Amino acid sequence: NYFWQQAALNGSVDSLYWGLNWEARFNQSDYQWYDYSKTLGYISMARTVSNTLLRFGGNLSVMTYDQLSWLDNFKTQLFLTANRSFQTGTTLMGGITYSYKSYLEMQQGPRSAGGSDQWEVWLRLSQSITENNGLAVHWQQSIQSAPDVRHAGTLAYSYSDESMIFDDPLGYELSAIGGQWTMLLPSDFILRSSFYYGEKTYSAQGVYTGPDTYDESILRFDNYRTLQIRLEKPLEFEAFRNVLFNAVVNYRFTDNNSNSYWYRYRNQFAAFTLQMEF
Repeated sequence: NYFWQQAALNGSVDSLYWGLNWEARFNQSDYQWYDYSKTLGYISMARTVSNTLLRFGGNLSVMTYDQLSWLDNFKTQLFLTANRSFQTGTTLMGGITYSYKSYLEMQQGPRSAGGSDQWEVWLRLSQSITENNGLAVHWQQSIQSAPDVRHAGTLAYSYSDESMIFDDPLGYELSAIGGQWTMLLPSDFILRSSFYYGEKTYSAQGVYTGPDTYDESILRFDNYRTLQIRLEKPLEFEAFRNVLFNAVVNYRFTDNNSNSYWYRYRNQFAAFTLQMEF
């Protein structure tokens, strides 16, 4: 168990959006590895050019860990996205993002260097098939131009589910495809079925060749597959006219195949949630 605090200040002027977010996580004594605080500021702007909606902006963040000071970092991102719809029921979206991370502690950590940067490009094509059915396909590619990243993969494999520490997106190059089928059902039900396949090539993380043996001369490589089914329905209650309710049933199957022993897994997840928006 842990305590997670968040605070945010956001605003907009015409088509200019800005914000300042803060969050912190405090864990019980056995999991204080995870304790961190993060401050992020962002700004973005939207413009329509030749019937295409363009969004561009960036963010800056500082993240610090109570017990992993060599992972303390400063991160900046710049992005540009485009969105255009056609009378055929087709929507084409795409974007490019540049990310750079530098570490606040300059001394050498485990398999670490001073910083890393990455370019990411993505495209999404959506098509209305019938009045109540739609299909979307997605492609994503990330490339590292300075693949120097710190990670905690040798500390303890039992902490491997903490992605910010053990599976930093700037720590690997990603090639991915995905798709989603959306159906509008009677009584305002919405059914979404989606799949995702990705290949991740890590730049600075070795592999576990067995339960207790770690080899830094071999770089980690993962194949990741997931299938998700989501059924949702908006709800209205006479006594809560100013509150929007949404009931969601979600199922997800994940299969991760890796050349590193502790990252080969399959799992299934099912949940029911009731969302409220004031």
